[in-house]
Order: sequence, then structure tokens, then C-alpha cells
Amino acid sequence: MAYTPYDWQHTLSQKVDYVEDRLRLGNPVVGISCKDGIVILSLRKAQGKIFEIYDRLAFAGLGNPSDLENIRHSTVDFCHAEGFQRSPEDVTIQRVVGFAISPAMKRRFSDPFQSPLILRGLFAQVGREPQDDLFYTLNYDGEFARNTQFAVLSGTANGMRWMELALSGKGGLR
Repeated sequence: MAYTPYDWQHTLSQKVDYVEDRLRLGNPVVGISCKDGIVILSLRKAQGKIFEIYDRLAFAGLGNPSDLENIRHSTVDFCHAEGFQRSPEDVTIQRVVGFAISPAMKRRFSDPFQSPLILRGLFAQVGREPQDDLFYTLNYDGEFARNTQFAVLSGTANGMRWMELALSGKGGLR
């Protein structure tokens, strides 16, 4: 069976629609930098979805619980190996997201024969000072963004924009 570039593009489009539909009802997650560290909040009442993954590093997300658990395990394993091979100070959220998790998620999403991970992730690193705190948001397709001061996850793009405006003080809420 021949697999054309059109088939690949069509498959990616179907994956996006499928994952976005599954994430639409997900409970939002908010990470905020404060004087004493980082606060990560979620509205989920049942199974928790906020985890410490290493000293100064945290992970939270919305999506399929088994996919969240798989990412958590992969992240913890990577952090411990990095801390052992290098030093604990070398374990940063940038290395975790940029070199360990994102490439694997991109490969899985672009493979037409694998199902995508159904999740959006928020990764946080507590800095020495509040202005040094870092947040990374990671999407199901492996794309990530770096944030300072706060980061938000929601099941929809409109929900994320609204929360970002509210937290930045531009949304009319204080």
C-alpha cells in the first residue's frame, strides 16, 4: 500500500481534530510564580494531576490520565538519569521539555501508525528568585512555549487566551 504526502497530511488533520475534541472538556490548570515559590492549581476533584518530578521541578496537565502518567514516568526517569550522570543542578525544565519529552511527542504525533498522546502539559521550575521561575507549556503535537510569571492550560484555545488575559491584568480582572 502506497502512503502519499496527502495521506500523511490528512492523518495529521484527523489526529488534531480527535485530540482537540477529547481535550475540550478538560479541567484547566494554572501555574503562578509567587514570593515563596510556584503555585499550581487545578479544578480536578478526582485523580490528581499535579506532580513533583524532581527537586524544583513540577508537572501538571490535562488529558488522558494514562498519557499523563506515561509522561510523568518518562520525565522522572530522565531527570534522575540526568542528575546521576551530570549533577542535580544540571537538571532543568528546559532540558526536560526540549530534549526529552517534546521530541518523543513530535515523533509519536507525526507517525501515521501510532495514536497521539491526549494531553497538554505544564512544566514548572522554581528559581532562586521569583523572576527566575520558569514555565513551559507542552502541546500534544510536541510544540512547547516558554513562559515567565505564569502559565495556563485549558481544553480550548479561547479558554487559554481568556485565562492569560486575566492573569496578565489585561482582561479586566484584578
